[in-house]
Amino acid sequence: MNNNTLTDEQRRAFADLIKEVQKKYEQDFNNHLLGLKAELAPRLESRSKISQLMDDIRNFRSKLSEAADSLRRFGFRVIDDGMISVDYDVERDGQRLYEQKVRQAREDHEQASTGFRKAIFDVWSAETAEEARGIVRRLVE
Repeated sequence: MNNNTLTDEQRRAFADLIKEVQKKYEQDFNNHLLGLKAELAPRLESRSKISQLMDDIRNFRSKLSEAADSLRRFGFRVIDDGMISVDYDVERDGQRLYEQKVRQAREDHEQASTGFRKAIFDVWSAETAEEARGIVRRLVE
């Protein structure tokens, strides 16, 4: 037997290394998804806050109108330039961003999983320990 020939025991060891790297990747991926949710949750949950803020704006407009009338009575010139317009749908925008990021994360995850499966196949197909080391090294780096 040639010293460069890869034994089944070595192949198993390299495959186990790949599985360990994949396990760490899976943990990082799950943490990444949780991070995305935590990052975007305030946007998704802000719908009720937006309604409250809109009510506040309406109340403030009423108070502002009353204050403007009072200033007019004192002889000041007050220009009322119209309504406040808020045109921003936080819920839809936040949901779309979240779905986009999760979709991209899942695509990246599928690509990485395919890479792990291919690496295990390549290790079992490798003829030398150096070739198998190179396969594992590419995953770890």
